[in-house]
Amino acid sequence: MKKNDVVNNLAACQNISKKEAGEIVDAILEIIKTGIKEDGEVDFPRFVKLTKNYKDATTARSPKTGENVNVPAKEVPKAKFSKAFKDFLNECSE
Repeated sequence: MKKNDVVNNLAACQNISKKEAGEIVDAILEIIKTGIKEDGEVDFPRFVKLTKNYKDATTARSPKTGENVNVPAKEVPKAKFSKAFKDFLNECSE
């Protein structure tokens, strides 16, 4: 499912225009990005916890040249899905 599919489903479920649904989806994504950047995490209980993790600076080896390359410290996103969501995905369809 792509963003456009989410917008279309939201528009259909809430009986709103696709433009309004697109604006809502964009606003939610901005809120999530800002929450992770400023607070360090956004938690959707029984679904997913989105966090930012700090990675220390390291030295890596370039596969092309064989030289050592310094990799700077950085923050990276991490998603941890809840057990409830994992169980939902693995339910038997009978």
